[in-house]
Amino acid sequence: MKKRMLAALLLSALLFTLSGCGEKSLLNKKEPVSLTFWHVYGEQAGSPMDLLVQEFNRTVGQERGVQVKVTGTSSASKIGGYLKEAQSGGQEVQEMPDLFTCHIADALELGEDNLVDWNEQFTADELSDFVPGFLDDGTAEDGRLLVFPVSKSTQLLMCNGSGFARFSDATGVRYDDLATWEGFYDAAGKFYDWSGKPFCALDYPIRAVELCAMERGSGDFYTENGWYDTDNAVFKESWMQFARSLAQGHVVVSDLYSNTQVMTGDVLSGLGSSAAILYPTTEAPAPILATETHHCLTACRAVHTHPLRNTAL
Repeated sequence: MKKRMLAALLLSALLFTLSGCGEKSLLNKKEPVSLTFWHVYGEQAGSPMDLLVQEFNRTVGQERGVQVKVTGTSSASKIGGYLKEAQSGGQEVQEMPDLFTCHIADALELGEDNLVDWNEQFTADELSDFVPGFLDDGTAEDGRLLVFPVSKSTQLLMCNGSGFARFSDATGVRYDDLATWEGFYDAAGKFYDWSGKPFCALDYPIRAVELCAMERGSGDFYTENGWYDTDNAVFKESWMQFARSLAQGHVVVSDLYSNTQVMTGDVLSGLGSSAAILYPTTEAPAPILATETHHCLTACRAVHTHPLRNTAL
């Protein structure tokens, strides 16, 4: 599904920009259009995004005359700075890519007029297939959809399926028990008692605490100055519950990304961005505990020698 989505979206971007209503497409497979792409899935060999791009180039891209070339990889926290450097130009910086992933804040800094408004490329009915919150997160105040949610993500708890099956058979803990934070921490304690190992590695522990507090109805847990409100009893207890579990070895803070520790067997599960699901191959996913938005794919309208505006995904 993920592969088909990328191929379809990459193609649709070109079809919309290189052809118009009633006009013959400007795409020509004998003289393919080349697009450069920066993404944030490049921290290990065999990046899943690179593999998807390669598949697109071999199939739909070859058929229709579009080739995508990955010219830069980074992290979600750093790519915005690199994009600003590229936009500013200079001899020692890379050329601005046609396609890239970034946060909405980074997109706004690049300038709305330099980016594609995806509302002009899709009908309201087509956009209704996407999670409304993901679309909202990529929309500027004036209503322009600047960041298209291709690599959008949410917080997921991902488990080693076969390992969880053995744990479940021995203790009676089921996936349904992980549907609440109380059940999650209780299962973590039981797994530690059963195996002597931590149950879960957390990529964003403070975010896990925040989500736990919100599930329990904490309300606003920030002060006027932007600090955490230590007088918020619900938030404080959510923090203490995490701290107790951490101190007892029931959970750990991930070394880098939790999916690596799940794959190596250091932990049974990982709590982090759903984008990490591109990396491990687990036998059975766990329920979603809570959701939030992350980063997504956006597009740059750049100046090229091509006679028409080159719009990118």
